[in-house]
Amino acid sequence: MSENKSLIQQLSHCEKYEFDEVVKSYLKEIYKLTNIVFTDGKNDGGIDVKVLDITKAKLQFQLTVQKSSTSAEKNGLRKKILEDVQKAERNFRIYGYSQRLEFFYSYPLTETFIDDVQQTAFVDFGISLVVIDAKRIAGCAHNYPNLYKTILQQSGYNKIILKNSTISEKDKLFYDLVGFGEAADVKLRIVEAFLLQCLFDNGSMEKEELVQLCISKFKSSENTHFYDKMLSRMYSREERLTYNKETKEYSLAEKEREKIAKATQNIEVDENLFYSRVKCVLDNYNEGDNLSEYVNLLYKLYINNIQQRIGQQGSCGIEDTNKILSFAIQNLNSEDCAKKLVEDLVKICDENKYIQKNCAGKVFGSTIDIDILQNYANSEKRVFIDTTLALHMLCYYNYETKGYNNYYYILSCSLHDFCRKNNIRLYLTRPYFQEVRQHILEAMNLKAYMKIPGIEKLGGSKNVFYNYYWFLKKKGLVGGYDAYLDTMKFRFYPIDETLIQEIEVQLNNMGVELVDLKKTYNTNDVKRLIETELINKNRNKSSFGLNHDSLMICYLGDKDVEVHPVDPIFLTWDRTLFSVMEAYFKTFPKAQRWMQFTPSQFIDRYSLLSFSVNEETISKEMLAMLSGDIEEKTSSLLDSLTLILNPEDKTGRQYIDKFTKMKDGSIYMTGRKSDAPQDDLQDDSLDSLILDLTKYYKKQEGGLRKLRQLFGRSELVDEVVELISKNLRNYIAHNCFLDDMIPNFDNLINA
Repeated sequence: MSENKSLIQQLSHCEKYEFDEVVKSYLKEIYKLTNIVFTDGKNDGGIDVKVLDITKAKLQFQLTVQKSSTSAEKNGLRKKILEDVQKAERNFRIYGYSQRLEFFYSYPLTETFIDDVQQTAFVDFGISLVVIDAKRIAGCAHNYPNLYKTILQQSGYNKIILKNSTISEKDKLFYDLVGFGEAADVKLRIVEAFLLQCLFDNGSMEKEELVQLCISKFKSSENTHFYDKMLSRMYSREERLTYNKETKEYSLAEKEREKIAKATQNIEVDENLFYSRVKCVLDNYNEGDNLSEYVNLLYKLYINNIQQRIGQQGSCGIEDTNKILSFAIQNLNSEDCAKKLVEDLVKICDENKYIQKNCAGKVFGSTIDIDILQNYANSEKRVFIDTTLALHMLCYYNYETKGYNNYYYILSCSLHDFCRKNNIRLYLTRPYFQEVRQHILEAMNLKAYMKIPGIEKLGGSKNVFYNYYWFLKKKGLVGGYDAYLDTMKFRFYPIDETLIQEIEVQLNNMGVELVDLKKTYNTNDVKRLIETELINKNRNKSSFGLNHDSLMICYLGDKDVEVHPVDPIFLTWDRTLFSVMEAYFKTFPKAQRWMQFTPSQFIDRYSLLSFSVNEETISKEMLAMLSGDIEEKTSSLLDSLTLILNPEDKTGRQYIDKFTKMKDGSIYMTGRKSDAPQDDLQDDSLDSLILDLTKYYKKQEGGLRKLRQLFGRSELVDEVVELISKNLRNYIAHNCFLDDMIPNFDNLINA
């Protein structure tokens, strides 16, 4: 069943009092009516909904939930509607009410029925009737999240608890560790190692060949964004690959090929040393001829012992110990000698890095059901984004084009497309939405400055829409700046609310839902944490941005399960917000934990949910290419799983401290850093100059008008550009403008 049909069905099941709530939500969301009273009854005067907002008090609304499935019921509905139309005509004629009547109906109607009754209302009574049936309400709900939520609430969805699908707190931590925590990092390295192995063995390969090999190897679904991003990173940023534009093939960079060749040689040496040590022990018991049998039994013992350590399949370790012990007893005819032999062999395994690497894959395979993990991520997790992502997504939404070589734009587009394909809903808090709106207003205020000839040569801007405009302009995809913004519907409207709603609609169409913060948070302590980090790193934020970042951290850290049923995910590139996480959790140890990623990191982890990695997946050659700390990471991961599953339900200060440290380090990974490029930050000199000029001349009577006129005087263009350039050069060199900047502008204005 489609989402739209489902909403229509839920509306059709509404009782009268439930449909009242839906209509109230519709009027609040669509018409922004705040004071509404339901007056339905015998003496309601033909008005079911009374509007108390003074400017809209004469609007007329009616509603009903009576059925119309049979011919008799349909005729009864038509009669009911026309009776209400007659009352509306009387209210218009005698009491000065609106000549328009909006009639809400909880079932779907045919267009023929609606056209007929609306025509009759106008011809016979002079009333402009608008029938809003279940289909129309459901259609609007997709663009208005609060209306959508109201419809769902009336169906009682939020009161239903499916016992079988309830996820325990242990399971949530387990899924977070394997799906989004440290395990995902190791999983990513394994996939990278396989790609490198393919190129090492085959020389050069096209992307499509590599992707198909990965899909076959890891039993994963096709995921263009994931592979594009991985190959791009390994080629552009890490320089581990080369790319031939003519043949469209990837190859290993020479240094990477040498590194892999050496690592492969080392793994061969490690393998031989391991086999030699095992054989040396076996020779002491005259069992050297059975080397391969003992090694295979040791692998099974060691791998299954992993599951014993994490409290799963606890009998496996005993069973496999018995197997190798029975084999030794059978050959040695002495139980004591057999036990000593097995003890010596296990000691070698515990001390040997080679077998630890070789068995690491088991942790990432059969320990968890991939389908359950994906379902958990899709249905339980809420993914929040910050302002920067929303801004670049709006650019992409209005002018979808390729070739814009901006890191943030490219990743924002990738995130949008990836989430669309995987049905992942994104969320933006209202404070960050205010930043988006402010950014758009700043872009609109730049219109006056666009009159300056050659302004694009004066430097970049921190305004996303301004920079995107010049890219489109150079490509010949847009005309003037005014028309560019107008196409995006970013304009000054008679009512400010219109722009706000337009931005909301665009974001909603991109799968971004707004979230209102219903609590008031004390942000003072969080602000101090952020300010300390900014000072330490010699960075700065506007008070506007500082306030909203503080609010976001307080919101993410809200322990209320009504606010966050499960740990939320927050996507940002902001280095300061990554750096401050650890300090925040130390300062507020009881706070809700959340997962924080850059968009790139999130796409990687979400993509890897569908990758099956087990001991059969990882070849000896791939092990050679994995980072040297793979066994340490595996050991750390096992300890984490043990703490989560905790079969003995241990308590006490020492255990709880260890458990908390594990969660922060391995699941929430508070030490994670942003992968945004350091050198991609825009120069803010032009923004600062425009801001200073605007603030100054706004305070002067007619100042802004005079400034605009100055930019339009062709005979002064050279002097204006020279004055701006001189101040920009000083700002870049000394982080301030010349003392005589404003007096010089005044002189030009008065010239």
